[in-house]
Amino acid sequence: MVMTVSLVVLWLLADAAGTATGHPAGAALPLLAMFAVPASTLHDGLPLPHFLAAAAGLVVLLLLGADDWLADRGRRVDHGPGVPPWRALGIGSAAVVTALVVSTSLPGLSGGLVQRLRDPGGGRLGGSSTALSPDLDLHRDLTSRSDTSLLRYSTSAPDPQPMRVFTVDAFDTDTWQVVGQEAAAGEPEATLRLDQKHPAGAEPVETVVEITGLRQRSLPYPAPAHVVRIAGWSYEPLTASVRSDEPTGEDTSYSVRHYQPVPDGSFGSAPFDDVDPRWLAVPDGSQALADQAVAVAGQGTPLQQAQRLQSFFRTSGGFTYTLDVPQQTGPSAMQDFLSRRSGYCVHYATAMTVMARTLGIPARVAVGVLPGERVGGQESTDGQQVEVWEVSERDAHAWPELYLRDAGWVRFEPTPG
Repeated sequence: MVMTVSLVVLWLLADAAGTATGHPAGAALPLLAMFAVPASTLHDGLPLPHFLAAAAGLVVLLLLGADDWLADRGRRVDHGPGVPPWRALGIGSAAVVTALVVSTSLPGLSGGLVQRLRDPGGGRLGGSSTALSPDLDLHRDLTSRSDTSLLRYSTSAPDPQPMRVFTVDAFDTDTWQVVGQEAAAGEPEATLRLDQKHPAGAEPVETVVEITGLRQRSLPYPAPAHVVRIAGWSYEPLTASVRSDEPTGEDTSYSVRHYQPVPDGSFGSAPFDDVDPRWLAVPDGSQALADQAVAVAGQGTPLQQAQRLQSFFRTSGGFTYTLDVPQQTGPSAMQDFLSRRSGYCVHYATAMTVMARTLGIPARVAVGVLPGERVGGQESTDGQQVEVWEVSERDAHAWPELYLRDAGWVRFEPTPG
C-alpha cells in the first residue's frame, strides 16, 4: 500500500514538473531527486543497470520534447522517418556521459578499503591514483584491488612490518570511523617527532619511503615510530597519523626512524589506569562477541588474552580467509562471521578489537599496507646493506592494535593466511 501511494505521489509530481516547465524532460526533476539520494549515500552506489535505465528514460523524455524545442526556435519540424531529432539525442548522450564521469566522484559510487581516484592536480600521478578509505565498512568488496604500485621503500629491517596510515576507533556494528579528527597543521621543521611508546629493548631501524601511486593525506609509516623526516606535515596522536591538507604525490619522499618488534616479554601484565573510554566502547548487540571472548581468552594478563584471541582466529578456531561473504547489517553481521568462520581482514580486525574491548583491553583498528614484495637490494650511503620493497594496491590491509602497559599500541594479526 505504501509503495502504491508513493508511486502515485511521484507520478503526480513528475506530471506537475513537466507541465510547469512546458517540456517532457521537466518530469525528470522529481525522479532525479529520488535518484540522487541513494546514489550519494549508499556505500556501494547504484548498480550500473539501474543507472543506465534511468539515463535511457531521460533520453526518451528529451526525444519526446525535441519537436517543441525546435519549433519554439523557428526551426522547421519534419515528422518524416528520415529526420531524427538529433539534437535531443545529442543532449541526452552528453548528459549520460557527464553523469558517468561525475558519478565516479560521488562518495556513494565508490568505496572499499581501497578507493580509486582521479587526480585533480593536473596528472601529477599519471592520471589516476589510489587512496585508503577512512571509513571501514564490513560489507564493502575488496576484489577490485590490483597490482598498481602505491609506494617503494628501502629499509635495513630484516623483517619489514606493515605500515600504518591511520587508525579508527568508533564502531556502529557496520562501519569503523574516525571521530574528533582536526584539520592538519603543517610543522615548520623537516623533522617530525612522534616519540611513540615502544617496548624496552626494541632496535631502531631507518626506512626511506617514496610514494608512487598513493594519494593520501596521511603518510604510511612503520610503527612504533620515533621520527619522520618530512616538511609540511603534522602528527595527530588521536588517529596516530602523520597528516597534511595536501595529499601525497609522486614527488613525496621521507624517512622514518622506527622500532622493530621485540619477542613477547613481560609487558602488558600491569592493570590499566585512566583509559580513554573511546578505546573500550562497544556497540549494542555485542554480547555474542563478549561471550566468545571470555570463552577463548580465559584468565591471564592482557598480553596472554590477546595472544589467545589471535590464535583463535589464525589457527585454532578453524577460520578461513575469503572475499566472498554475504552482506548483512547490524549486530547479526559479526554473529554471522563467528558462525560462518570466514571473511577478510576487516572482519577479523573488527572481531578481535571488539572482543578485546569487552575484556577491558583498549583496542582500535589500524588501516595501512602490508610489507609488500621485495624487489631488490642496494647499498645505502653509510655502507649499510638495505632491501628495496614495493607495495601495491592488493597489499591494503586492516589489523587490530591493542594497548599494553610498558609497550604502547601493539599490532596483532588475526587474519589467517
